[in-house]
Amino acid sequence: MNFIDNLGAALRCLSDSNVAVFGTAKFVRNSAGSALGVTDTARLSLEYAEFSQNTSPGNGGAISMLAGGNLRITRGLLVDGNTCSQSGGGMHLTGGGRITFAPNSVATFSNNKATVDGGAVMMAQGGNIEFEADSVATFRGNKAEANGGAVSLSDGARLVLYKATMALNSADLGGALYMAVQGKTTVLPGGSICMSGNNAKTTGGGVYMKGATGGVLALDSAAVTQVMGGNTPNALVVLEGGRFLCNGGPARGVGNATERIYEINGGSICSCPEPPAATGPLDALGTTTCASCPTGKQWNVDKCSCV
Repeated sequence: MNFIDNLGAALRCLSDSNVAVFGTAKFVRNSAGSALGVTDTARLSLEYAEFSQNTSPGNGGAISMLAGGNLRITRGLLVDGNTCSQSGGGMHLTGGGRITFAPNSVATFSNNKATVDGGAVMMAQGGNIEFEADSVATFRGNKAEANGGAVSLSDGARLVLYKATMALNSADLGGALYMAVQGKTTVLPGGSICMSGNNAKTTGGGVYMKGATGGVLALDSAAVTQVMGGNTPNALVVLEGGRFLCNGGPARGVGNATERIYEINGGSICSCPEPPAATGPLDALGTTTCASCPTGKQWNVDKCSCV
């Protein structure tokens, strides 16, 4: 099933409808609105879908999830080269809109652009994306002019990841990930997250968290590994109520471009064994010395390691 070169929405699911599409669905070069819209508690299941070169003058270059709309991806998703004039270059979720990815599914978000927040994905007001066990997500080369080069979350939005890579994304704040006002990102037990080579114009090359009620990045198991490498400036910035919860999982920072891996000011870091060696809130500015690759080796963005 192909939706190509439509002026306006290519597909809309409304008012408690329940639709399943099997095989491959392609949404290409649709314009003047999100290529796909799911709203009013409608339910849509896609086996495999590709969204490329779609444009929207508002939010959500490719996909818009509103008012309890529910989308499930059973095998895979490609969201590439989409743009919007507001937030969510690839996807925009609000009002309880929800996307789930089945176990073993694969999703790639690449080269999407937003004029405001969320180069690939913008979530607010209870928007929810959940990757189930053994799923893989890649966010690469996305750009937001304001916040969250890959993903921006606020107002109770929630992102659940299993194995994820965020590489070469860029924004003003939060090169890869921006969280505020109870926005939360969780990496499931047994999963991992790599943030590599992301860039922020102001600060938070990897992650930026702030807000009176704060954003939260939670690694929910000792089996989880979080790696930050080659992000600039300041791989992780936690401000004004933001919280970074390792819950016993290892956190490593290698090859980031400034002397600060972590900057904590009015936020907190809990139970992170390395670096920084700290638990509980740090009210004053806290910094750590940036680790570097061994002599003769350089940081490799794709492998998320020194080679």
